[in-house]
Amino acid sequence: MRRILQFTAIFAIIAFFTFASSARAITNCRAVAVFPIQTGKNGDTTAKPTTHPDTGKLKTKVLKEVTVNGKRVLIIQHVDRAVIKVENNDVFKGSNLEEVLEKVPGISFDGNNNLMINGSRSVKIQINGKDVIFDSSSIPALLKSIQSASIKDIEIINPSAKQDAQSSNKILNINTVHSTTNGYSFSSGASYSQGHYPQYGLNLFAQAKINKLSLQFFSFANRSNEYSTSNSTIDYFNQGGTLSNNGHSLNDKKSLFNKFDLTYNLDSKTSLGLSAGGNMLRAGDNGTSLYQFQKSGQTDSTSRNTNASRVDFSYFVYNFYVKRSLDSSGQALDFNLDFNRATNTKGDYYDNVITSESVAAPVPLSQEILNSTKRSTISIPAVRIDYTKPFAKNNGKIEAGIKYAHLTDDESNEFLNSPASSFRYKEDIFAQYISVLYEKGLSGIQAGLRGENTNDDEMVNSSQSARKNYYELFPSISLQQKISKDKDMTVSLNYRRRIQRPNFLALSPFIYYTSPYEAFRGDQGIKPTTYDDFSTSISWKALYVNFAYSILNNGISSVPLLVDSGQTVLNQYVNIDRQVYKSLNISYRFTIRNINFDPNISTEFSSYKTIINNQAVEKNITNFVANLSAYYKINDNSRVEMRSFYEPHVQTLSSTLNHKESVTLRYIRTMYKGRLSLRITAEDIFNTNKESGTYQLLNYNGRFSNFFDNRKIGVSLTYSIKKGQKAALHNNSQGNSENSDRINN
Repeated sequence: MRRILQFTAIFAIIAFFTFASSARAITNCRAVAVFPIQTGKNGDTTAKPTTHPDTGKLKTKVLKEVTVNGKRVLIIQHVDRAVIKVENNDVFKGSNLEEVLEKVPGISFDGNNNLMINGSRSVKIQINGKDVIFDSSSIPALLKSIQSASIKDIEIINPSAKQDAQSSNKILNINTVHSTTNGYSFSSGASYSQGHYPQYGLNLFAQAKINKLSLQFFSFANRSNEYSTSNSTIDYFNQGGTLSNNGHSLNDKKSLFNKFDLTYNLDSKTSLGLSAGGNMLRAGDNGTSLYQFQKSGQTDSTSRNTNASRVDFSYFVYNFYVKRSLDSSGQALDFNLDFNRATNTKGDYYDNVITSESVAAPVPLSQEILNSTKRSTISIPAVRIDYTKPFAKNNGKIEAGIKYAHLTDDESNEFLNSPASSFRYKEDIFAQYISVLYEKGLSGIQAGLRGENTNDDEMVNSSQSARKNYYELFPSISLQQKISKDKDMTVSLNYRRRIQRPNFLALSPFIYYTSPYEAFRGDQGIKPTTYDDFSTSISWKALYVNFAYSILNNGISSVPLLVDSGQTVLNQYVNIDRQVYKSLNISYRFTIRNINFDPNISTEFSSYKTIINNQAVEKNITNFVANLSAYYKINDNSRVEMRSFYEPHVQTLSSTLNHKESVTLRYIRTMYKGRLSLRITAEDIFNTNKESGTYQLLNYNGRFSNFFDNRKIGVSLTYSIKKGQKAALHNNSQGNSENSDRINN
């Protein structure tokens, strides 16, 4: 924390002297005119000229420089969503999506660079209302690849009954730039950074409109190498021994993401759409670990483990939709047909050489070679029909619809070259919903009810093993009230019930080894988790406060247990009867001598009690994350930015995580009328991305420490062009959002 405060002071001094030199240049201007700003419905701003008081005619003056003073609202609050205007906003010029989100109240990143909204990590990302198809480890690369030149606005959506019950707590939807009338927009960029190992990426966004046909394409490719070291110690109560580990790992990741959308307007009332997208990930993890097992304080044996892990993941989705406007009031019918397919192959190889140190010279005792392969193929066809009808002079709307989705997962596991074990899972979901939204003046309400009937069948080695059938109701309601006439204070209340069905690793009964001393096993009896989410938020000028309270029933967690064979820890998936989660998020934007500061503080508390192997287990979690973003505008074309986080302590009854902190500095400059942007970054400049802790559970306890080498110096260039007149975006269909949740969770 001390380093962050010191660096913030240095940043302020540099910005102050830069500001002083810029101020001297401004004072040399001969004339300055100040115009008020008029903000239209689309957020556009126009200068309003003055008239002569006697004749009423416009007075014309030639000025050397014009300074426009006005207030641009960063966030527009609606009862169902908050909208952040990005296009034509100088605050975001030349930034990527990650840098844009740093400046949005309520949005922050934790010490592991996980995106959080109002303190919650349960976030789904969409582009133009369609789910982004990606592996979760590719999120940081995705956020860095989308450029602000391609973004019209960002929506933080409170999921309603229209969204699937199995969806995230919040939806982050990125709407791309306006369509153009017989024109196009194009943005392309490249980045390179050098740390312990190099990292580089390419991104492309293109959009075109020709008469009734609209095309859009987005793609990014990323290559990274992540280096880390780890140390751990486990004390076994019933063995009287201690297992210690020293290791290092290098993870090489290659990811490719593509998304293509085509829309054709048959006439003013009917449009057809086709979307295709995919994400491919190739990752290799190579490491070496040195295990030592001690008894009575003396080394009994040593294991040198060399491991190699390979992941080959691909995910493709295809969507076809028809949207039909029934009348001029906005009454419409929407038909969606989706097909999702994902394949995942993960292979692990361990060469474990064990030597004895109980004699004068170590001698080889044995050599263990563990070889396991896990393959999974998931297919999800789905169909959905939605109906929308406005009422009350378009101040409200009613939405209703039905959906059917069929999911199949074929999984096989091979271990020690033994015959493959198979696990087949089938799931059918039939859903119905109705939702009502009304917003007028200072008040707004959205309420809805969704019902989902679920049937699933599970088969192990071609034999029927389990069947489940259940029906759940999921109500939701959001209320919003703007207190003052200036609408600068808004109070919101939200409640939503949702579900998290178990992923396939949690259901699979097979043991899956991640090292000779650690393995995971699922349970076919795992029940889905239901959430009752409550939240309230207050925004007043630059202050934003959000409090969330959630009750989890049948929470799914992996609990580490010691197996009878001795030193192997088996992480068993279990249901936790009831868990309470509370979080508080506070952000406040302020300016000191033209330096803009955006501090954000998130705290979370969670607790649960459960019985495992006839033993009571209690866990309480307290987490605190502080983020600070700051930027100084040198001139209209360049600025300096800083981002830092401090995660001082995570304390539970079973573990303690010591502090993590990091500071990133960047310089952003735009050229050639904003078409070309240059970004230079220095990440984790103090090299403090570390974690350590202790844990205790049942018949063993342990200690751990990890270090992640995230130091990097990088440069990126982005070029954007646009041709054609702006035209309104067509209200594209949303698609079937649950499909990606079932694969990514």
